[in-house]
Amino acid sequence: MLLQSTTTAYGHPVWQADNVNDYELFLDQLKSASPRLRIYRGQASDWPLLPHVARIFPREIIPAMETKLHETFTSESQPFVGHPPNNLWDWLALAQHHGISTRLLDWTRDPLIALWFAVRTPPRDNEFKPEVWVFNVDPEIQVDNKREGNPFESKTTRVFMPEPFHPRVVAQQAAFVVFRYRKDAKRGFVELNKNSLLRHRLARIRFPAGKDRAIRTELSRRGYKSSNLLPDLETTCKKIMERLSRNPAWPIETTLNPFIR
Repeated sequence: MLLQSTTTAYGHPVWQADNVNDYELFLDQLKSASPRLRIYRGQASDWPLLPHVARIFPREIIPAMETKLHETFTSESQPFVGHPPNNLWDWLALAQHHGISTRLLDWTRDPLIALWFAVRTPPRDNEFKPEVWVFNVDPEIQVDNKREGNPFESKTTRVFMPEPFHPRVVAQQAAFVVFRYRKDAKRGFVELNKNSLLRHRLARIRFPAGKDRAIRTELSRRGYKSSNLLPDLETTCKKIMERLSRNPAWPIETTLNPFIR
C-alpha cells in the first residue's frame, strides 16, 4: 500500500511503500504532476546525503586531499584508460566509478536502477529499511561541463550529467550531485536534504525492513541485476565463479566463502 507521511522537518515529503508495484504507482504520480527531469538515488538505509570525502576526512583537510587524490588518479590511471575524459568533470566521474573518494554523490536517471541499488545486498542488520530519494532537476542547477571548467570551484551544489565515456555510466544511466565545499559546514558539505536552496526539490520513498528479497526477485525478473548494471570484467569473472560453484561437479568442498581472497 502506498502512503504519504507528513512532511519532514527539512521540507521534503516521505512516502511509504511495500513493493515494486507501490513504487511504480508513486512514479506515475510524479510523472502526472510534472514532466521535469528527475534523478534517483537508492540506499539500503537512512544514510546522510553526503559525498564520500565527507565521511572519511576531517573537513579541514578535504580540499587538500581532493587535490591529491585527483592528481594521483589522473596520473596513474592513464595506462588503463583507453579514451581519457576531455574535461575535469568527467575525470571526477571516472574516479568516482572506480572507488576514489570525491565530492560526487551517485544518482541515476532510471528509478528502477535506484531501487535495485537500495536492495542489491541483503542487509546484515534487519532494521535496515531501503529507501529511494527523488531529486527534481531544473536547468539552472545543472552543470554545463563544456563551459564550466572546475568542479572544485563550484559556488553552489549542482547536478552533473556525465558524457557516456564508461560502460557503467551508460548501464546505470548515471548522474551525480556535485557538492559545494564549505569550511563552515560540520563535515565540509551540507547534506542535500538540509540544503536550504535544494531540499524542497527532494522526495523520499521508504520500504519496511525485510522487503528487500521480494523486491530484488522482481527487479531481477525485469532484467535489473548486477551483470547488466555493473558491466566489467571483474563482475563477469565473479558470475562465472558463482555459476560454476553451483555445479555438482565443482571440485572444491569448503564451508568458507570461496570468493574471499
